[in-house]
Amino acid sequence: GLRFNEGDYSPLQTEATDGTSIRFGLRQEFGPSLTLLASYMHADKEIDFALPEPELLQSFGLGREEKADSFEGQLLFRSPKVRVMAGAGYFDIDSDETTSFEIDDPDFGLTDITTGVSKIQHTNLYAYVYVTPAKNLTLTLGAFGPLQEPPMVGDGDNGWRNTIPSRTSRGLSEHRGEL
Repeated sequence: GLRFNEGDYSPLQTEATDGTSIRFGLRQEFGPSLTLLASYMHADKEIDFALPEPELLQSFGLGREEKADSFEGQLLFRSPKVRVMAGAGYFDIDSDETTSFEIDDPDFGLTDITTGVSKIQHTNLYAYVYVTPAKNLTLTLGAFGPLQEPPMVGDGDNGWRNTIPSRTSRGLSEHRGEL
């Protein structure tokens, strides 16, 4: 049966996830051996998570917003001895994240907030050829790759962006100053 560990459960923990995703597709037959496929997908999601621990005078929170779009097109060719699949794809994913940790102490309080922004864009091409020279034998030749090479960490000038974190910490006491 299922086992429940009460130590892993907090009645104060809250988590809310709200998201939407849509997908559109197209299939066009240009004849018995040639097909075009195309698709578009969009998704967005918001996540809010909180875990207060009043007995320990602390709390943890996480908020995240994500948005993603992708496109793909594919051309399929079929004949008795040769099949070809060629296509291109593109995706763009953006996210914003905020993490907070707080200590609520009358003598020394602390709030630590970390934010991060992530943007990823990628375009790739691919092609595969399947040749059947004899019954029960199929040879495959393929190539794929990005349209541009991924940059080094921190290089956001050619379409890729890595997570850029920032942090704010505040100490709350009689002095109320930045740490």
